[in-house]
This record gives sequence, structure tokens and C-alpha cells, in this order.
Amino acid sequence: KETLLSSDTSFTVRAVIQLFMNIYLKEAHDHTRDLRFRDVVNATRHINAGMKTALHLTSLHPQHRIQLENFDIVLYSWLHLVFLLLKLAQTETDRGEVFHLVEHTRKLGVKSSSGDSLLHLAVNSSSALR
Repeated sequence: KETLLSSDTSFTVRAVIQLFMNIYLKEAHDHTRDLRFRDVVNATRHINAGMKTALHLTSLHPQHRIQLENFDIVLYSWLHLVFLLLKLAQTETDRGEVFHLVEHTRKLGVKSSSGDSLLHLAVNSSSALR
């Protein structure tokens, strides 16, 4: 079953976020607007939809290292989506939508495999997209 813990899913999520970041950086250089707020919102919603199931699966034992690593990749990718959402939000309505997307995930109490909260992951120097 495909969840946020699978290698295929984490690879795809990371690739989509890398594409979004490349478009965003190109736009900053070329002064174009190809990346749309709504596209990033939709990607974030898809990840949020699988977050509760993934958290439940990571709490089961035995835990598989590769699944935990895949979930960490998804969490870092989710943080990059939040960065993009904050940069692309142009109205109060947009910012409110970002707040609700983040609040949903925050309420789940998401932690990385090493026990770091989303706040700790966001300020971690190793959170660069690879």
C-alpha cells in the first residue's frame, strides 16, 4: 500500500518539491510567475491527507529504518512547501489557508524519526533540499 512511508512516495514528493523550488528560484531570477499558490496548496493537502496514517504506522513495532527515513524526507519536503506557500501567499485569504494547513499538521504532533518537532526541523541547518 502506498503511504508517506514508501520509498516511491518519498521520492516523488521530493522530486515535486524540487521542481517547485526550481521554478520558484527561476521566477526570482527571470521575474516571471509560473508557480501558482493553488498548485502548492494542493500538493500540501495531499501530504496532509496521508500524515495521520503515516504517524500511526511509524508508531507500530517493529519499526523499519527505511520507512522512518522516508517519512523524514516527506517532513522536510512539507517544510519546503510551507516556505513556498508563505512566499506565494498574496492575500489574507491565502495566508489564512496556509495557517490552516500548518495548524492541521501541528495538531497531529508530527515528529521526525529522531524526535524533532516541525519547529526544530524548520530551523535545523540540515533541512536543505537535496
